Amino acid sequence: MLHNISVPVLARRQFLAGCVSLPACLPGATEKSQTFRGLRLEYGASAPAAVPPPLSVPEHSGLVVEFRNAPEGPLCALGARAMLDREPCVLPIAVWTASDRARRRAREALHLPAYRGEVTGREGHWSLAVGGRTVFSVTVRPSADRVGPAAQTSPWATFRHQISPDWTADRLIPGDAGLWSLRAADAKPPATIDADSVRVSGTLDGWLDRFGATGPASIAETCLFPQTSPRFLRDVEAPALEPIALRNYLGAPPAEAATADFGSAARARAALGAHRELVRPDILIAYVDCVPTSDSGPALVPAPCTADPSRAVRVMAIRGLRDPSLDEAWLFARCAAGGRVAWYAVSHLAQSLRGSEFGREVLGYPTKAGTAHAMLGGNRFLLSVGREEDTLFEAHGSYGGFSTGTSFDEMTVATLRPNTAVSESPPQGEILLQMWYFQGLRRPVSTRSVAGSFSPPTSGSGAAQEIWNALGPVRPYYASILDGGVMQRVPARVLAETGRIDEYYRDRCDGTLPWEETGAAGLSSA
Repeated sequence: MLHNISVPVLARRQFLAGCVSLPACLPGATEKSQTFRGLRLEYGASAPAAVPPPLSVPEHSGLVVEFRNAPEGPLCALGARAMLDREPCVLPIAVWTASDRARRRAREALHLPAYRGEVTGREGHWSLAVGGRTVFSVTVRPSADRVGPAAQTSPWATFRHQISPDWTADRLIPGDAGLWSLRAADAKPPATIDADSVRVSGTLDGWLDRFGATGPASIAETCLFPQTSPRFLRDVEAPALEPIALRNYLGAPPAEAATADFGSAARARAALGAHRELVRPDILIAYVDCVPTSDSGPALVPAPCTADPSRAVRVMAIRGLRDPSLDEAWLFARCAAGGRVAWYAVSHLAQSLRGSEFGREVLGYPTKAGTAHAMLGGNRFLLSVGREEDTLFEAHGSYGGFSTGTSFDEMTVATLRPNTAVSESPPQGEILLQMWYFQGLRRPVSTRSVAGSFSPPTSGSGAAQEIWNALGPVRPYYASILDGGVMQRVPARVLAETGRIDEYYRDRCDGTLPWEETGAAGLSSA
């Protein structure tokens, strides 16, 4: 778990003694994993990144590429050499992993720039594929000589920050930025591998080219060792951190996010602030409102929101008429929040998770992978939601008549996100309110024809852990269809803080919260 230790600065020798390398930042290293091996490649850099203060660029700049193995699967990490109080450290630039659990913990608990990538690790060969394309690979000849111990690894450090839900005003929440060390137990120096025995290809999706990488200058074997907790080092001024913080939320793939321009604060602010609203055009929107027919059921709405006495829920499916990656489904619970009727976002399933970090981390959307279908045929509509080959909800009904023109609708949406500005571990949370606006051709639905049901839990099924399966029988009482529509989401505001969020946050993390250190999470240590 994260612990915000209330000391202004750690002595630099204590910092170095307590930290070793990035992969320790996530749990999963056990005694059994001591036999796993990885590789660390050191490069020179003729065009180093302008790292934010209090870090500085060393006289001899360089890059570190690490491949690791862990119980959740292999990972690849890229870092830039930096200095902290005249001592060397490494700033994580990108981490790739195919494990959603590891990626969630990296981004949401540790604020590492983690992305999706297929990392293959086996004896003598490592590779990284992004978007189905191999972008980097390393092969070590089986008879490669180990020519001696490598230099002691430097500590890895990362910045904690939180983006404001009103991205048109403050970019980072004031007072919520800090430098953290990612610590691990001491380990003996890894063995250096004879460079003539190693074949390297690729530039990490263009990253190495951006920094003018030369080499690799050295290649070393690494191994896993036990995990220890990250440690808070010092506060950081938000404006200085903005460029590196915002690069994760500009809507571009990580390799295109101008990482080498950490010092270009104006460029990063303009790119985000230019979006006065988030617009999704050319979509089909269908939703069904239901009330449970049983008095029992899970609590869906956290305080200070007040649950609707009827416990009404709304299932909304959105279909991209031209772009299937826009397909998504929402489960809402009706509540009172901020003196108005609102819909609390219980679950959000998206066909494509690319770019979903903005909604999940900035606006508190409970996003994870799933399927959504909203289809019209004849005078019938069908709405279905699924995950991991399991059906979670189905509804259908009939519509008729003609649309009288463009119709408008709106929703006040309440969401929950962790509040990393406070030191509690696990973190407390805050409720956000955001307005959603819809317009499109409304298809008149016959309410009496609408039928819908949630699927019950299935033993041994992936859907057994979904909140959707715990809602029981329901009675639909309203449905709406907007065809060829547009959805607009404006910046959100913080309504209020709330207490412990575990009960309401666990489902979106498939049962394991990002700040929990139980079990393996994919990024371990070396």
